[in-house]
Amino acid sequence: MKCKLGDVCEITMGQSPKSEHYNTAGEGLPFLQGNRTFGDKYPAFDTFTTMITKTAEPNDVIMSVRAPVGDLNITPLKMCLGRGLCALRHKQGEQEFLYYFMRYCVGELINRESGTVFGSVNRNDIKNLDVDLPDLATQREIAATLRAFDEKIAVNTKLNHHLEQMAQAIFKSWFVDFEPWGGTIPAGWNEASLESFITYQEGPGIRNWQYVLKSGIKFINIRCIQNGDLQLDTANMVSTEEAKGKYNHFLLDEWDIVVSTSGTLGRYAIVRKEHLPLCLNTSVIRFSPKHSFEHFSYVFSYLTSAEFLDHLQTKASGSVQANFGPMHLRQINMLIPSEGVLNNYHKIVFPLMQAAVENRRKSQQLANLRDTILPRLMSGGIRSSPPLLAENQKKR
Repeated sequence: MKCKLGDVCEITMGQSPKSEHYNTAGEGLPFLQGNRTFGDKYPAFDTFTTMITKTAEPNDVIMSVRAPVGDLNITPLKMCLGRGLCALRHKQGEQEFLYYFMRYCVGELINRESGTVFGSVNRNDIKNLDVDLPDLATQREIAATLRAFDEKIAVNTKLNHHLEQMAQAIFKSWFVDFEPWGGTIPAGWNEASLESFITYQEGPGIRNWQYVLKSGIKFINIRCIQNGDLQLDTANMVSTEEAKGKYNHFLLDEWDIVVSTSGTLGRYAIVRKEHLPLCLNTSVIRFSPKHSFEHFSYVFSYLTSAEFLDHLQTKASGSVQANFGPMHLRQINMLIPSEGVLNNYHKIVFPLMQAAVENRRKSQQLANLRDTILPRLMSGGIRSSPPLLAENQKKR
């Protein structure tokens, strides 16, 4: 059925309350200004508002309408919509299909962006988008097929959460509560500066005019660090010649730890081999052990610990949004255990990290397969069937 998007779904454009009504204590409704806390499919909420402007209902598709335009999630509960978002509601209730369908046609919507600096789309852009929808039964079949991929990805994400909780529990037991040593810091352990134990590097600040469109090397920004992994589908590129020349010393390595330094401080990811080649950029800092890879597990656990996050939040500067950089890192001291303890910790914890990295690799493969079959399902090139995921898993 060929029609306009506005014919088949209701559209609610966001409107932001005044900031004095915001809180983090859970008062009022959850509030999103934009896509900052979007997840794989569902957002997280860390801000609430007691002044309600525009709302999205449970299971509404929420979409960013300001740069970057087109990021999509489904809200699991009633929430307040900021001006950077809109909510979409299928008039016949097929919300999950609508979510996947918007992923399919969002490229056309992005082509309607306006604004010389910050791209955006408005209600008319969304309402007047030309679409071609299958019948309701086919919509449900398509949604069921694609849901199977996302459910497996969700299982991997949950498993990784448990693995990281286990690592943090061991870190706290050993290096915060000192339980194996009767609650006291063992002799021979020292406090030293972070930079004496961890190598770090801030990105160079690649500018818009240096971007290339067709081929080159991707570089990360803070939006690429999501849910403990790197999402590079929308990463910008710099020419290969420039990356391997001017920015050669900013090229990342496998097992580098990258951490966001502005906006939501402390978001992290481990660089995997399949991410490479990849260039560092501003608002992201890379970390690695300074002396031995056997220290990696301790370095990673420290950088993802409540203690380090507290350092960031305490020392971060910025009148508009918090940020930190090398000058703040130089002010941080950390506990350095003995070499034997560091090695024993690595032997116990590194297998947990390897398992988490492998789960993320599998999840990315599933996401790539899902995104490959998405346009073929929508165009009718292949039939939809929930067993499709199982069949593909057998072949791999």
